[in-house]
Amino acid sequence: MDWSAVLANLGFAVLLLAGLGLTLVGLPGNWLVMGLALIYGYWEGFQHFHAKLLLVLFGLVLAGEVAEFTAGAIGARKAKASRAATAAAIAGAFAGGIAGTALLPVVGTLFGGMAGAYGASYLAEYVRTNDAAQAGRVARQVMLGQLAGTLFKLAAGVVMVILAIINLPW
Repeated sequence: MDWSAVLANLGFAVLLLAGLGLTLVGLPGNWLVMGLALIYGYWEGFQHFHAKLLLVLFGLVLAGEVAEFTAGAIGARKAKASRAATAAAIAGAFAGGIAGTALLPVVGTLFGGMAGAYGASYLAEYVRTNDAAQAGRVARQVMLGQLAGTLFKLAAGVVMVILAIINLPW
């Protein structure tokens, strides 16, 4: 293998790691990793990045997205939250992630999403039950669920990047 191919692979690996970084801050980095794998596969004639690998990567993307989207709601259900609190958790996580990114890029997205899910689910549950203790239990479970979903999505991204890197022709 010549040096230009090694440099191309190193550049590709850096882009994959950048995608992983985007996932860490709540952006669609796993989708970027998937797109990069498709582009690389096309570029090299799908010899190393073949259909089986691409399907595994796509499955990991979907699993990460489903886990992230549903984890807060599962946490809310675990605490016997109302449907309003469950819906508020999802909306709050989304709004908090955007606000957190604006205030503190990178780390703010994760903390903003958790804070938004916590606050919105607490408020919705408190309005419904007028019970601060129940609202607090719901909000804690939502926040823990949100964190678990984010960590699962990040783990899926790590596996995707590892699979892509080990399939590069070095």
